Amino acid sequence: MTSDNQTLRATIREALATHRNGTVTVLSSLLAVEDAIGYIPPEAIGEVAEFTHSTMNDVWAVASFYTNFRFTPPGKHVVEVCW
Repeated sequence: MTSDNQTLRATIREALATHRNGTVTVLSSLLAVEDAIGYIPPEAIGEVAEFTHSTMNDVWAVASFYTNFRFTPPGKHVVEVCW
């Protein structure tokens, strides 16, 4: 595992650990990761699965259902259009 990967996983774990207050779900965990990092990297799927005692398939099912989740880092400028 590279040091960048280790740093990313540490950031994911920290985001998950800080959101333990209240009800912990796959969705709330994914939101916590995205809030902390700006997107949901592939490493987060396994971390969220372990954290929520879910399978990776269950986590991917939730993540892929919601169209607002990002799976790649956002660009320097993000434009959102509301209809």
